[in-house]
Amino acid sequence: MNGARLALIRPMEPKLVAKPPEGEHWIHEIKLDGYRTQIVINSPDDIPAFSSSGADWTRKYTGIIEAARDLDVKSDL
Repeated sequence: MNGARLALIRPMEPKLVAKPPEGEHWIHEIKLDGYRTQIVINSPDDIPAFSSSGADWTRKYTGIIEAARDLDVKSDL
């Protein structure tokens, strides 16, 4: 990983509209009640979880963090 460490990527803010845009080049996110969380896998021992505002919620998601350790992911950093 050359010493590089991944960090929070600020999410785009959703915009409420009357109807979704049309066409093939759109990705839609359906808003349900709950929280947005970003999991960053730097290594099996370095997996933080962030809220959409950037708060560190790693301790609130211990089960998800444990499951993320089993994912076969690699970084090109």
